[in-house]
Amino acid sequence: MHDTALQGLNRPHMSATFSFGERIEGYSVPVLNERAVRAAAAQAPVDPAKAERCKVPDFAKALGHEAMWKLHHNCK
Repeated sequence: MHDTALQGLNRPHMSATFSFGERIEGYSVPVLNERAVRAAAAQAPVDPAKAERCKVPDFAKALGHEAMWKLHHNCK
């Protein structure tokens, strides 16, 4: 890693609003806990309109096109 490129990230006067991750000895950058990030994303509120729009119809399921339907309608 180029430590000189990361020097600006470790400024003590930087606002806490912009900090992320946790400081772990041996790493020069904040480290994210991937399990915690995924758990937080899974708990994100679901928009009812999007949930309805992303509901795969029976005919698409019958054809085995559930993944294609979701991809086409920008659903995850």
